[in-house]
Amino acid sequence: MTRATPRDRLERLVDLGRKTLRYWWLVAGFLVLGAGLSVLFAVSRTNQYKSWSVLYYQERIQTSLLQGRDQAAVQRNIGERYRELLLAHGQLSQIVNDPELNAFKDVLAEEGTDAAVEEMRRAVEFQIRGANTFRVSYTDPNRDRAKAVTEKLVTLLTKKEEDIRRDQAEATAKFAEESYAKAQAVLREAQSKLSGFLAKHPEFAQDAIEGSSEGAA
Repeated sequence: MTRATPRDRLERLVDLGRKTLRYWWLVAGFLVLGAGLSVLFAVSRTNQYKSWSVLYYQERIQTSLLQGRDQAAVQRNIGERYRELLLAHGQLSQIVNDPELNAFKDVLAEEGTDAAVEEMRRAVEFQIRGANTFRVSYTDPNRDRAKAVTEKLVTLLTKKEEDIRRDQAEATAKFAEESYAKAQAVLREAQSKLSGFLAKHPEFAQDAIEGSSEGAA
């Protein structure tokens, strides 16, 4: 087995170049064909528009201060709660059942609301962008519809959040009223028992009057 010299290698490269030049038209044809297919593929694809909106969440009294929790953990919890509210079936079904906003009419007609909601869920994106800052985005072939759906998503999310806060406030107020009523009932019962006891034991009533007078003085 003979070892190829640099001269032999150079001659092989020159010979390969000559053979390639003989079929230059074939190489050029492949290049033109590839460029044409690339252009055809780019033209045939539909445009995709992404619309997004930024939400900012602020607590009047920060949970991290009340509960001693890490701010990053609190933010993740808020983000996950917002994500679940945004992508909930009840929220997205309102958009799917709106003919002007639904981009998956064929799926809705053939497979039903659940399938259309799943398609909608794939087109919606929720991101945590910073301290209590979140971004809702939606991708659609129609530019105007992308903007309209994003606005609708934000409206539904904020309304759902307001409803939850209102329900929580009403539940808290109801609990406070019930606790106050129970405390008042206990106080009235205690006062009734005290009055009955003092009626049976007048000597303690005199001590109570003197004690209250000294306290007032």
